Order: sequence, then C-alpha cells, then structure tokens
Amino acid sequence: MLQRREGCRTVWQKSSRPPSMGNVDDGGNRLHPMLFQPEAHEAPTEKPWSAEKVRTAIAAIAADAENAFDDGWPTHPNDADTDADATTRFRSVYLGGAGVVDALQRLARRGFVELRRSYVPYLEHSLEAAPDFPGEKSEASLWMGETGIRLVLQRLAPSRANLERLSELIAANGRDERCELMWGSPGTILAGRELGLDVTDSIEWLNGRRDPDGLWTQQLYGQTTRYLGPAHGFAGCVLALGDVSAVSETLRRFAVERMGWSTSRAWQGRGSARAATARSVRSGATALQGSLRRSPTFSTTSLHVGAGN
Repeated sequence: MLQRREGCRTVWQKSSRPPSMGNVDDGGNRLHPMLFQPEAHEAPTEKPWSAEKVRTAIAAIAADAENAFDDGWPTHPNDADTDADATTRFRSVYLGGAGVVDALQRLARRGFVELRRSYVPYLEHSLEAAPDFPGEKSEASLWMGETGIRLVLQRLAPSRANLERLSELIAANGRDERCELMWGSPGTILAGRELGLDVTDSIEWLNGRRDPDGLWTQQLYGQTTRYLGPAHGFAGCVLALGDVSAVSETLRRFAVERMGWSTSRAWQGRGSARAATARSVRSGATALQGSLRRSPTFSTTSLHVGAGN
C-alpha cells in the first residue's frame, strides 16, 4: 500500500515494491510512503516570474480571509475528524484562528497587506472560551493550546499580565514526556526564547532525553514511538535546542532513498495505524530542511544522498 495525503488526511495504497520501512498492514500488504500527491500540485508554468502578480495574489488571499472572519474562521472539511469539528471554529494556532491572525499580521508587517481590523479583541475572547482540545493536556501547548494564543496576543499587544501567564505555562510544560514540538517542551522552549524567559531547565531536560542513536522517544496519543519530523519528533527537538550534535549523521542513519534522492522515515519503529498515518508535509524532507537549516551540525546533503552528493 502507498500512503497518500488528501488535504490533512492520509490514505494507504497497495504497492508491490519492497518495503523500505518494514511496515505492513493487517492484511499483509507492505506499506510504502509517497513523498507527495501529484494531483494536489500545480504543474510548472512557462510564464515569467512577476512580483506584482504574486503581491496581488497574496493581497487577494488575505482579503478573502478577512472577509470570512466571524468570531474566527470555519474549519476546513479536511480538518474535521468528527461531525462536531465541522461546525467548530477552532481558536488555537495549529487548526484555529490564532494561527490565521499570526499569518495575517506577518504579511502586514512585511508590507504585503493592509489589515482592516484589529484581532486583539478576538484573541482576548479566545482565552476565555473553552479549549480546542480539553482532553489532551493541551493548555500549555504552543500549537494546540493557550500558550500559542497568548504568544500571538503578546506580539500584537504586549502586557505584563499576559507575559506572566505565559511564563507559568512554559514552566509547567518544561518536562513534558511527549518530547515533541506540537504539544511538548520543544514548542514552549521556542516560545520562551522569543519572550526572553529562562528555559535552561527545560533545555537540559530535553537534551538528557535524547536516545543513544540520536532520536527522541515520543509518548504520544497513548503510544510510544519515534518521529523524525518537526511537528512530532527529531527535527522539532533540534529546532528548539539549536546546537545539537550529529544532526546530519542521525538523518543519514534513518534515510530512505527514492529515485536517486532521499527523504527520511517519518517515524522509526512500529506504532499504531494512527501514528503511522501522521506522516505528511509536517515530516517530509522540505519540513525537515526548514527546521534543521540553522543547526551547525546539519548539512543538506544528508537529505540528498544518492544524487551525486
């Protein structure tokens, strides 16, 4: 079977090729991950690059987002795991309004758009609303919880009270056993560093949790597994820690060659089907390179073996 993305979904397709990761489904089919879904991408064009057209398109997309605002934004159909999700307006960074606000503000700061409203009241109201993921120990999460919403708010309207609450949340998440960026301490280390907070204890703890082969073990969704990507695994830990030894060596150890190039295994070892299907753009080669590029022990050749490199 081949793993294929449909929006934020992943499906499996049968494959007769030898498995590179040793995974099989319940029917004995070999699992083989696709790097991308061709039909979800536009073909290259012969038209010359036009900065003006790109700016016009960016402005149109941002305007469309602002027009759709109504105490947040509707959930994309591919992000709805349940019927309730389809009518929920999520508020956190990863799936929700805080992430949209942060993206719009970043575009505005760079002069690409002029925003028509202040989103500070919306963020403040979001902090009073019910959490998006109440059963997942999400409060301190950068992407899924209160920390992320407050960090976006602090960028727009800094306050001592908000900073103090952020400090509490970041400290409480300092030794989160999930050891990944979405929910755990790597995310709050990044937030703490941006805010000028002391995250030394969290950094030392995370460094001490690194496995002998260079990865980190995640206790995630009731499973013990090990991921490579930035959202749930190795790359996210490296991004948070910064100066990490043997980054390229670790990637080469778990590389999987494809047509003269290599990507990396999204996860190492066997886990649940849910864990297996988590491979996406969050854990592909492009995401890995973007997360690891500032590490002094990372080289892009560790993702491009077998192509003359």
